[in-house]
Amino acid sequence: MKKITARFACPVFYLLKFRYLKIGLCFLLIIILVGYASIEAEEISSSRIEREIKPIEKLLWEGEEALAEKNIERAKEKCDLGMEALLKLKKDLKRDEYDHLLGEFALLRLKINQNDKLEVANIESSLFPLVWNARVEKWIDYYTVRDRKYLARSLKRSEKYIQRVKEIFREASLPEDLAYVAIVESGYYPFAQSPKRAVGHWQFIKHTGKANGLEINYWYDERRDPEKSAQAAARKLKDLYERFGSWELALAAYNCGRYRVERAIKKAGTQDYWNLSLPRETEDYVPKIMAMLFIVKEPEVFGFALNLEKQFPWAEVTINGCMDLRLVARCAECSLKEIQELNPELKRLCTPPDKEKYMLKLPPDKKGVFLKNFVLLPEEKRYLSKKEIEKKKVITYKVKRGDNLWNISRKFRVSVRQVKKWNNLKSDRIYPNQRIKIYPYRS
Repeated sequence: MKKITARFACPVFYLLKFRYLKIGLCFLLIIILVGYASIEAEEISSSRIEREIKPIEKLLWEGEEALAEKNIERAKEKCDLGMEALLKLKKDLKRDEYDHLLGEFALLRLKINQNDKLEVANIESSLFPLVWNARVEKWIDYYTVRDRKYLARSLKRSEKYIQRVKEIFREASLPEDLAYVAIVESGYYPFAQSPKRAVGHWQFIKHTGKANGLEINYWYDERRDPEKSAQAAARKLKDLYERFGSWELALAAYNCGRYRVERAIKKAGTQDYWNLSLPRETEDYVPKIMAMLFIVKEPEVFGFALNLEKQFPWAEVTINGCMDLRLVARCAECSLKEIQELNPELKRLCTPPDKEKYMLKLPPDKKGVFLKNFVLLPEEKRYLSKKEIEKKKVITYKVKRGDNLWNISRKFRVSVRQVKKWNNLKSDRIYPNQRIKIYPYRS
């Protein structure tokens, strides 16, 4: 009986196997056909888009040709037709391809508006006459095409600061368009830091920041405060303008220092910024600012959205001691990130212990909630004790030749195990000029 079953089972097994093989082959064939159809559809779509782009590129070329021939009306017509056709094709084009063409049309539009004059009549700045030349055009192209995504983020960030910064410059009797310089400096990112350790919206180095009234210490850095750093920039720029009598020269001095500019003026025998021999970064600095002014004065032309009416609202509350920011966030019923974004000058997770009163910024609708929850806290839980503050202190030690972990730990009265833990060291090996963090009051 077993033999018969085995004899009949074998053909059945092979039949079943053949059946599944056929199903598998059919399934594979379907996948291949679907894939081929989708590739073909993509190629058809791609060739259709290519066919539609060619006339747009032709309009761009014809517009540039008409402008070169001083036929302004024809150049305008070609530019407007090309821009209109490009906008219709926006959904089908790749983002980079669309941005590139949009940037080219925007440049053409500005060249047409400029109409071969050095000063642009329809785009004005309170800072200085906007000059159109190859050095400025280079940076318009850079911001609108090559670095478009970065500029879009920077403009978005600037919306919440611009109005208040303009107000600060007006109060100092300075041109409000100086507010746009910070977009070039830092993209209005308060935590921006250059290789030369310049920090904040206005990129002050430590010495210059302190010289212009900013406080910088272990607990806070006012170079990162949007209002205080703008006030310091206003003081610095006003002093430079009074010295040079020209915003081009004042801004150049802001970038490389007044002595470099004075030497360049003396050497060239002229005060014309465009004819001075300055460091390359400074020679690009004013053209960058002019390029930025062209863009922010006509953002739609370049395809950017800029809401200059937006404010940076917050509520202020007086803190009478050193308070942990995590506790602030819990009392305000918001995230720690929100508190840090509103108070970027704070370097530690607490308000400064060296200030008897500190004005802390909170989300605009959270002041009442904070005060209500703060009052409910026991008094001993509201502020950090002296011992807790000491635990937050850190010493950065630069390793010297001949140092080892044992003599460093002995010097600061801590253990080798603690030093390794604080610095995430896997072995006892250290190197000259290496920076070691020591928390003398932490266990």
